[in-house]
Amino acid sequence: AHHDMRGLALLLPALCLAQSPIYQLTAQNFATAAAQPVTWLLAIEPGQGAGLTAPSLLQAARYYNQAQTGKGVRVGKVDLVQSPELRRVLCGGGACPAMLALRPGELPRPYRGRSALGEVQAFVEAVAAGSAAASRGGGGYAGGGGGGGGRDRLPDLSADMNDKLEDWVQAKRQRDFETADRLRAEMKDAGFNPEDYRPRPGGGGYGGGGGG
Repeated sequence: AHHDMRGLALLLPALCLAQSPIYQLTAQNFATAAAQPVTWLLAIEPGQGAGLTAPSLLQAARYYNQAQTGKGVRVGKVDLVQSPELRRVLCGGGACPAMLALRPGELPRPYRGRSALGEVQAFVEAVAAGSAAASRGGGGYAGGGGGGGGRDRLPDLSADMNDKLEDWVQAKRQRDFETADRLRAEMKDAGFNPEDYRPRPGGGGYGGGGGG
């Protein structure tokens, strides 16, 4: 691990944009960067859906790339106009998301939440923490819920994801299905299925289900 991180320390400065902490990934350096032992949070241009504003992306880059490097998350940018070869790698032949998370050896996980820095941070940190579940579940481009397997092997939730889980349970009990569906979608986009962590007791559910 020390060897890998030393290689990362040598590689990453060369990827930096001029006068910016954001790493620029291109067709030439992508394979090397993607193999590093970190979770990448990548802004895709052009991309569809929610993404961070330029100031928020810069803030995230300063946080993960400079201030909190021990979290194992790095923030980068991919310009598909300059590197069209990466479209198939990152987008799977479909529409490219505005943001995605990427870990070595795993399919990209698109971000489908809101354009809020806190939610994006919760998403990428959940992907980093739940990589084993992501591999088992085969979430891929759909950002699907986890696959089969015993519930005793579920990965630990981050504090933010645990809060979302508890809020989801309360929303279901209060029959606030709109909130429950939104929270469930946010957790699933981060690679966690709340129904795996809080299965319906006796098949009775939490007061009936909303759509979804």
